[in-house]
Amino acid sequence: MTTHFIVGWNNDTKAQGALDWALGHDEAGGAGAGWAGDGATGAGSTETRAGLTVTLLGVLDKDEHGKKYPESGAAVELARLQLEGVVAAARAGHPAVTVTGVLVHGDTVTELVRCSTAENTLVLGSRNRAEQKTSRRWSVGARVAARIRGPLAIIPDVELRQRSGIVVGVDGSSSSDKALFFAASEGRRTGQTVKVVHAWVEPAVYQVAYVPDGSDLDSLEAMHRSVVQEAIAQVSDDFADVSFELAIVEATPANALLQASTTARMLVVGNHSLRPLERFFIGSVSHAVIVGLRSPVLVVPAESLV
Repeated sequence: MTTHFIVGWNNDTKAQGALDWALGHDEAGGAGAGWAGDGATGAGSTETRAGLTVTLLGVLDKDEHGKKYPESGAAVELARLQLEGVVAAARAGHPAVTVTGVLVHGDTVTELVRCSTAENTLVLGSRNRAEQKTSRRWSVGARVAARIRGPLAIIPDVELRQRSGIVVGVDGSSSSDKALFFAASEGRRTGQTVKVVHAWVEPAVYQVAYVPDGSDLDSLEAMHRSVVQEAIAQVSDDFADVSFELAIVEATPANALLQASTTARMLVVGNHSLRPLERFFIGSVSHAVIVGLRSPVLVVPAESLV
């Protein structure tokens, strides 16, 4: 299957990091490894991937002064030349990859969402976690994630070469099942272990006369563990060559996933938002993960959206 990445481009270091991540798929299992999709090569392989395409999408929204970009003129010509230079450099460094560039006028989020389909992976660069704390919580990445129709990779400005493992959150929902499939595919492509994280919290006690004992909590944990085991059982036949690690964590889902992904190569989460109104709010876990970004994050919609 042809792997197609669309990289949001605005000529800064964050966009360059996103581009480098996408181009890293030139070699299966390479240092820039991310989502590979179906038809991935064997675990840990460095074989050049055939059919890989990367499109740089530059959106002319507002200029450095906050004014709407003109339809033509020196500023547009400069943006075009800059994009052509980046495309040429990418082609020279990755001759096996088909690299193209496109400039469009419009609202950044709207144009990025327009390119989000099940047939490609949208890739955006992001601030690192320290910078996130002082930024607006509704970043471009979070706003796009709420409306995606296909996979969205958000790549923070962190060193990726020394990282290992694919982390995925599983909660028994259809969106987390799909996220697990994506994570397993990536584990196969890169030869990485897939850490399946399921978080749970002890329920509140509303009846003063009843105090749960240890056996009750053990039963709860066993129930939650079965959720993960059932999810893995659904993909184990197709991914017999992938190593899975279970992690049942007593914590909120967002905290558990962020902690588990501190040194991970990638974190995969499902996006529950399906209806138009819900898309604006995005799943709270997905939003928290994007805000607290500690590793590359792949957000997977539960299904194609209309």
